[in-house]
Amino acid sequence: MKSNITYGAVVYWIASVAATATLTTHVMQWNRYQNEMQKPAVTAQNVASRASLANTDLKLTAPYRDGVYMAKLTQQRGEQRQAAVGRWATDETRNAFAAGYDRGYQVTARLVDLAPAK
Repeated sequence: MKSNITYGAVVYWIASVAATATLTTHVMQWNRYQNEMQKPAVTAQNVASRASLANTDLKLTAPYRDGVYMAKLTQQRGEQRQAAVGRWATDETRNAFAAGYDRGYQVTARLVDLAPAK
């Protein structure tokens, strides 16, 4: 009878240690996950690209050129004029895209008006 009680105590002790280790591991993983989720998405490269966008000529930026191109496609397809600024992440790039879109739409509309009728 004494060996059964001793055996039960050992099994209980081992199960308690295993449960504690498992719980500790899960808590640590959850904390690591929460810390990773709270990190800001802004990296040094994004900050540098924003600074360079403010210091460069607007017509040389990718969002501006993309806006001009998208306006040209919109005009050629005969679609409704609507700049898809959601393609760009920051306010600066959205404004550059919108400016390029407006400029591209005006230029393409003028070219369409000047083209001879077929």
